[in-house]
Amino acid sequence: NAGHCSATPTSDTCGFTTVPDSMYQNDKVCTSDSDAGTCTTMNGGSGVSNVDAMLFVSGRNTNCGPQTMAYAGSCSKDQNDRPITGHLNFCTIAQRIKTSAADIAADVAMVAHEITHMLAFSSGHYAFYRDSNGAPRTPRDSSGNPPLINGVYVASNTTVANFTERGHVVTKLVTPKVKAEVAAHFGCPGANGGELEGSAGAVSSHWELRNMNGEFMNAVQSPFENAYSRITLALFEDSGWYQADYSAATALRWGR
Repeated sequence: NAGHCSATPTSDTCGFTTVPDSMYQNDKVCTSDSDAGTCTTMNGGSGVSNVDAMLFVSGRNTNCGPQTMAYAGSCSKDQNDRPITGHLNFCTIAQRIKTSAADIAADVAMVAHEITHMLAFSSGHYAFYRDSNGAPRTPRDSSGNPPLINGVYVASNTTVANFTERGHVVTKLVTPKVKAEVAAHFGCPGANGGELEGSAGAVSSHWELRNMNGEFMNAVQSPFENAYSRITLALFEDSGWYQADYSAATALRWGR
């Protein structure tokens, strides 16, 4: 039957964790498109109350490079495309016992960095961002999906755009609040967005280190500071899924 499953998996995973059956809602399973008598209801569970998102945490060395401390991603979205389940894996081969305040602060920044990827700052999320009215920033097809090119959902040029600067092509997030915070931070009223790391035309999930050294969403963690800047908080807001508390931002000294 249209809108129902023909089969359901015996289990589902998010990262390395098997999602408990209790977290699923009831699901109707129909083995025939035409005969409603083939439908049965697969009972779900009570779910998880009073949470906005679930994060499944693991510690394995799978897909871990020599410099990889951890990685994260999202597994499912709500009706407005906001990530609601995700995973965070610690590469145990790279971990060590931390005792100094600086090491502990660096680890906190690392975890915040990975959770931010899961929640909003990821190239896989950009095409699903929404504006302040809840409308998709990137046009959708009849199935409600943004453009899919070579297996990748592609954001509109009002979300991510390319510019020729310094003699080569750079890619930037050009959403309204990000542009405003970049302009304010660098004292540059004509700023056209927040530059992303990477080669020409590549869409990254990190800020460009050249411009944002010391920000916690760089690909390389700073040994001196990891600022939780207003620019990244603006990205959260421009996703359309969150309201940022800018009083929680910490000073990004680079570029001032």
